[in-house]
Amino acid sequence: NQLARADDTGAALSEMIVTATRVPERADQALEPVIVIDRQALEDSLAIDVGDVLRFHAGIDIDRTGGPGQPLSVFIRGANSDQSIVMIDGVRINSGTQALAPLMNISPELFDSIEIVKGPRSAIYGTDAIGGVINLITRTGAASGADVMLDYGRYGSGEFAVDGRYTVDRSSVQAALTGQHSAGFPTYVGDTIDSGYKNLSGTAAISTELAGVELGARFYQATGASQYANAVYNADFTAFQSFTPLNEDFSDRLLALHAAGELTDRWHMRLTLSRVVDDLHQEQADPYAPGNARDFDYTSRDTIDWQNDVKVASGWLNQTLTFGAIVYNEDTHSLSYGTGYTISTHAQTYYLQDQLQLGSNRLLLATGLAHYPGFGDHQTWNAEYGYAVSARTLLTLSAGTAFRAPSATDRFGFGGSPDLLPESSRNYEVGIKSHIGEHQELTLAAFQDTIDNLIVFVNDPSNLLYGGENRNVDRARIRGIE
Repeated sequence: NQLARADDTGAALSEMIVTATRVPERADQALEPVIVIDRQALEDSLAIDVGDVLRFHAGIDIDRTGGPGQPLSVFIRGANSDQSIVMIDGVRINSGTQALAPLMNISPELFDSIEIVKGPRSAIYGTDAIGGVINLITRTGAASGADVMLDYGRYGSGEFAVDGRYTVDRSSVQAALTGQHSAGFPTYVGDTIDSGYKNLSGTAAISTELAGVELGARFYQATGASQYANAVYNADFTAFQSFTPLNEDFSDRLLALHAAGELTDRWHMRLTLSRVVDDLHQEQADPYAPGNARDFDYTSRDTIDWQNDVKVASGWLNQTLTFGAIVYNEDTHSLSYGTGYTISTHAQTYYLQDQLQLGSNRLLLATGLAHYPGFGDHQTWNAEYGYAVSARTLLTLSAGTAFRAPSATDRFGFGGSPDLLPESSRNYEVGIKSHIGEHQELTLAAFQDTIDNLIVFVNDPSNLLYGGENRNVDRARIRGIE
């Protein structure tokens, strides 16, 4: 991610983004509906987590079940919370159990910017990218320096953050640390027990260049604990009868190594190896589990991401070809309400993308082929066209497809059904982007997203164990204007 710079005439240029097409491009020229939240906006937000930042932007809804550290879900353009990908520096952090990302445990202080792409992106990212993609960019590559932040507020809430960067020639080292604590507050009417939260998070990165090859390593970790209340209804289900305080510990980690360089003057290649761990343990015993074992959710995912960018033509016709593969092995373990499972998944996504620009016309064509055990092959695509009416106004027209493989919890967890089919979507959109002055932009978009085999929990009194089960809905349709 590159910050805005001034050109030779002094005019401010838009920020550069990488999430929409996996290739750097100016945000104001992207054919996709994008949102860029820069470092200044993150600092000004005073947000306790990433969800607090996202909720102020069009087409993004946030749902919470309490205060700091309590479960948080994000809905992009009406899509379900498990139908969007969340990444840190391009590495997916969604859990393999419920397909959700731990947004409530991610501190904005650790990041330089957030890029959001709305709409289908399965062609270049694989499963789950029906609603869109959220990419959190850490603070790297900046000038040497340091920052310190300290705040305190209601409910015994406080936070500190420190970070430092050192850059010399083509090498840089960066580290950041943040700590959060809150006594919390009761989340049910009639409850008198506070639900507290603590979180210690940090990032570290190092990069250098050897013989024209960029080498780097990144690390992220968040550890802590959150409290919540288990509410029990009275006999006639008209009010809560009692509240039992519960505690759970969490640990989220990411380690990524990358190498990138020019194979020729037109061919750039990047290889990233990453490991993501999402570990959630409840401290209290589960009365429904054999031997009163404790509930837990655990995911470990090892990924190889290989990307190639080839500059086919430049001049009156600009053409860039991007192709590569994403291969991962994922292990998931879970126990909830006495229902447990252990599942290993080996999946692959292969993609090809072509971007062309001829005068005022821009065209993007992308296709992806994903293979998931038990679900076979799924092909997805994107077709996007843009016409620059002027230097400040861009008209866009796009269509695309996406899919989502059922998560392990969908199939084998609470109310799970092993015979679920993957969700698939078809999206159509028309939009316009126009700059008004130097610091204002107006965007308008109308879209329709049709989802086949949507997975929902259906109440069923005959199911005495769960009270229902997950099922596929034939079709769901989302229409909207932003």
